[in-house]
Amino acid sequence: MLSMIFCGKKGCGLLCILFAFLFVSVGLAQNTSNDGREFWVVFPRHEASNQALANIRLFITSKNNSTGVVQIGNTSIPFTVTAGKVTSVDVPRALAYIHLAGLFSNRGIHVLVDANQPKVSVYAHIYAFDRSAATLVLPVESLGSKYYVMGYDQHGTTADGLFSFSIVATAPNTTVLIHQQVNQSPGPTTTVTLTNVGDVYQFLGPDDYTGTYVEVDPAISACKTFALFSGSSGISIPFAINASINPLFQQLYPVNNWGKSYAYVPLSGPDRGDMIRVIAQEDNTVVTIDGIVMPINLNKGSFYSSDPIPTAGMITANKPISVAQFALSERNADSRNIALGPNYNGQFPVYSDPNMAILSPTTLSTKDITVYSTSLVGIANRFINVVMKTSACASFKVNGAAPAGAVFKPIGASDYSYMQLNVGIAPYDIGLLSSLRLTADEGFNALVYGLADFDSYTYSAGTNLSSDIFLTARDHVGQQQVLTGCKNQLLDFKLTLPYLTSELRWTLDSTIPIIIQSNPGYTSFVKDGDTLYEYLLPTSSFSSSGDKEIKVSAKLPVITAGCNNGYKDFTFDFRIYDIPQASFGALTQSCVNDAIVFSDTSNSTDSPIIQWSWDFGDGSLTSTRSPTHTYTTPGAYVATLNVIAASGCVASFTQTIKILALPLASFTSGSAICQNSSISFTDTSTPVDDPITQWFWDFGDGQTSSLQNPTHVYTQQGPFTVRLNVATSGGCKGATATSQIVVHALPQVGFEAPKICYLDAVASFTNTTTISDGTDAGLSYLWDFGDSHTSVSNPVTSTLRNPSHTYSTQGSYTVTLTVKSTNNCAVTISQPFLVNGASPKAGFKVLNTDSLCSSDPVVFEDQATLDFGELARTVWFYDLDNDPLAGEIDDNPSLRESEPKKYTHQYPVFHTPPAKSYTVKMVAYSGYACLSEITQTVVLKAVPEVIFEAISNVCVDKGPLWLSARETSSFAGSGQFSGPGVSPNGLFNPSIAGVGKHTITYTFTGLNGCPMMKAQTIEVYPLPEVNAGPDWVLLRGDSVQLEANAKGNNLTYKWSPSTGLSRDDIPNPIACPEYNTTYTLMVTSADGCAKISQVFLKILQMIRMPNVFTPNGDGIDDIWVIKNLDMYPGATVEIFDRYGSRVYHSDGNYIPWDGKRNGEDLPTGTYYYLIDPKNRRNSISGYVTILR
Repeated sequence: MLSMIFCGKKGCGLLCILFAFLFVSVGLAQNTSNDGREFWVVFPRHEASNQALANIRLFITSKNNSTGVVQIGNTSIPFTVTAGKVTSVDVPRALAYIHLAGLFSNRGIHVLVDANQPKVSVYAHIYAFDRSAATLVLPVESLGSKYYVMGYDQHGTTADGLFSFSIVATAPNTTVLIHQQVNQSPGPTTTVTLTNVGDVYQFLGPDDYTGTYVEVDPAISACKTFALFSGSSGISIPFAINASINPLFQQLYPVNNWGKSYAYVPLSGPDRGDMIRVIAQEDNTVVTIDGIVMPINLNKGSFYSSDPIPTAGMITANKPISVAQFALSERNADSRNIALGPNYNGQFPVYSDPNMAILSPTTLSTKDITVYSTSLVGIANRFINVVMKTSACASFKVNGAAPAGAVFKPIGASDYSYMQLNVGIAPYDIGLLSSLRLTADEGFNALVYGLADFDSYTYSAGTNLSSDIFLTARDHVGQQQVLTGCKNQLLDFKLTLPYLTSELRWTLDSTIPIIIQSNPGYTSFVKDGDTLYEYLLPTSSFSSSGDKEIKVSAKLPVITAGCNNGYKDFTFDFRIYDIPQASFGALTQSCVNDAIVFSDTSNSTDSPIIQWSWDFGDGSLTSTRSPTHTYTTPGAYVATLNVIAASGCVASFTQTIKILALPLASFTSGSAICQNSSISFTDTSTPVDDPITQWFWDFGDGQTSSLQNPTHVYTQQGPFTVRLNVATSGGCKGATATSQIVVHALPQVGFEAPKICYLDAVASFTNTTTISDGTDAGLSYLWDFGDSHTSVSNPVTSTLRNPSHTYSTQGSYTVTLTVKSTNNCAVTISQPFLVNGASPKAGFKVLNTDSLCSSDPVVFEDQATLDFGELARTVWFYDLDNDPLAGEIDDNPSLRESEPKKYTHQYPVFHTPPAKSYTVKMVAYSGYACLSEITQTVVLKAVPEVIFEAISNVCVDKGPLWLSARETSSFAGSGQFSGPGVSPNGLFNPSIAGVGKHTITYTFTGLNGCPMMKAQTIEVYPLPEVNAGPDWVLLRGDSVQLEANAKGNNLTYKWSPSTGLSRDDIPNPIACPEYNTTYTLMVTSADGCAKISQVFLKILQMIRMPNVFTPNGDGIDDIWVIKNLDMYPGATVEIFDRYGSRVYHSDGNYIPWDGKRNGEDLPTGTYYYLIDPKNRRNSISGYVTILR
């Protein structure tokens, strides 16, 4: 397909056009992301580490399944990417590596996505033993023609390595001008012509070339763009003879992608922070850095280098700048490393190594990127720094979920916040080839990095890049700009070009004919000093959904500055979504004031619904997804639901709802009744739309009815509010009708009859009647004494409240009382009345005569008799001789035919003399004048006197202890203990008794048979439960939070030894021991009970291996030694030749490889190894070279 590469030259009015047989794919907006279909990358010089030669691996990921090819010269390596996964491509070192300075043909690494396949993201990682560098690779549409080189000072020496930058040609016959800056001073200008696409020019030098300006030659290559990579083949930061070195490697942004605002966040781990460098694009650039008091003034191409900055901050300028972030050499990166001294050669506690990251301006942020954090060469500490507007932090997601294990923190007083997300641990460390998708509602910037012992890498996770060619879309009706479209939606497309064109050819879809616009109209505007032109294609639409490739061919103007004329083809990705289907469920008929639930049942096939807009037809609106609404007026209403998908596509659904009027409830009834009387209610309700079919009565006393005309009995007095609600056949209920009913109280009738014998003069009755309404004074009474032996002076009836009557004969009678209230509410009761005989006979029995010890109560049984009737009362005198007036009166003796009543009395306890006697008298009454009495003598025995000393509470694990108790009055007899866990002679064992409170009793029994008991309570405390947690296997320098758990009463904790622990007095400290350690945890409860548990931490050293060995029999490096592998039980080692055939294998017991297979020497060459350490460690892979 015929297309072109274009560019504009600011300030000279030149526009150059070039024919090329290639297809340019650009983004749909003014900013294009790092996703693309074509990329160029280079494999620059890299200083060897322990003779280990570097390799380069590409990591390719995508949001969708895609395919493509990696090309180096004439070699092609196809690749397939699965959505959300990572495909790695190892680039052959011999084809791509550039070690020397100069021009090299076909050394560029070309990544090309297959036609009609989705875009991908590309990352490049150069790695060797203890050496790593990585970069985000930019798509060709984001490349430019003007760059400034970024790097760090090599201090005029090649001891560590060389400053480097590499130019990759993306078009043939590209001539570039290199205006050197050497240690901030102008240097020579060099002209370089790259003849072929994929040619590479590498610059190497011993100084600091930051600020070098690289541009295409405006006279002959003004329309060309190229890729520029810069860094170092090896460097220590800051420079030191014994500091660790690492390469620097980053693809640079062209000057049109510089910005004025950047956010700096130090790498997680080292406490000194990182250094930054700032390059100015124009003279009189003023830079402000948080934490640095004075502004920094820079001119074009000059730069500023900071000291290490430990805290996050903002970097702003009045003109565009480029900012790079530099990690430090491990020895100097952290105060804990520095404290070990300049001559320390062991393993440092905090990992770091030099690396460089080109930061993206805050304005060039992204909302959706797929990233990969590599663990090559054993880099386990992996993080992503994320920066975004504080107001949008809540929307940030990782793989669709809120980030785990990290929170956003504000950057000073700015509007931005940052997060340091650990992706080297669960839930993100989920596989060697699993990527992470980062999304948010607003834009963010992200930096991916990894830190290991003397190794590190850092690169931008993704960005948006500026472009002068872009396509925008607007809704034709509303004229709002849209990023995607909907099926059958009318759209207006605007194409922006940096030049005038006389013809545009639009291919919107394979089903839509090509649209040709001759001499199309345009509007122009100025951006960054360049004039851009907008061309409109109105009222376009798509009849199918899916990803569309909008292709536009633009006719180019007259040849200028050596560029050809013709047509240039552009491809823009545009997504068309299906229209969502709006629907909801709701009642089609309801009643006034009833709440109706509107349940959304809408669906969308390719984009989730995010907004709901309801119009209920009565002027009420809401945006709730499934709302509830109440209509207050009867009638028919049309309810409408409008839904909007995340794609912006809209759909509607309507439903008519009929609202019924409410019925009018009413009823009639009487107004007043007495308690326990019935009352009738008559329904007089009126229907409106539907007949009344249900009645709901509430009588106000907790009782209800569903009858239309019910009858009700009130059992309580007082006013009651009766309520009636009715329902129609349509289920409508109206207002409740009410009426008050007065229920008068009934008297609560009762009386007390006296206990008399027939010799008593008179029987006096006590009236106990009450009434709850307080009208006691108005009550009237009528008594009937039930006596047939009456006279005028002793009548059978009375109207007194408390009358008296004389009974002349013993016998049983029925007494009746009728009481009437002032409201004529009457109640009658009757109860029997007994007139007793005149001859009671007192009598009692002592029940426990054989065991009358003074410590025990004496039990007396009533054995009195009577010729007729019942006893009225008894009186007991338990010590008649010493206390003749102390009588115990019982007004309710037992009936004579029932079980005899028993009376208990406790005499004073005594220890001497051996016995005491007491006289007991009983008096029995059958009335006031009828009585009888009897006396008996009771003899009590003395009891022993005992002391039982208090017992202290103990823990359950304590040994047996002796209890102390004794008799103190020289009483003849013997004693013993009883209770849980105690022996008869007083040995108490807490473990036998068990946890809890226990009562222990000491009993001393005299020879007279009288015992004395004393009891004490002892509590046996439980031991706390403790488990120090699982044992751990750690790499040295790693830390773990101990997973101890314990249960008990207000526990305290103590770990020993405390070496390597963050604290020794908490249950879950952070442990970071240097050597194998057994930690003992003692847990003590508030009761003083303690228990211990232990946990073992095995500390593994880092696995190290050379990348080359020489099995030639000279006794030096004849075998491939893997240091520290013996510390990893079960570790496996596999080695493969270049054809994938396994040449060596060990499983759990590594014998150093001697470069042989089945006893035969293998040829010189590079072999691939795969080490699985097991023990929860990631696999390690790489290359080892045999030299003979």
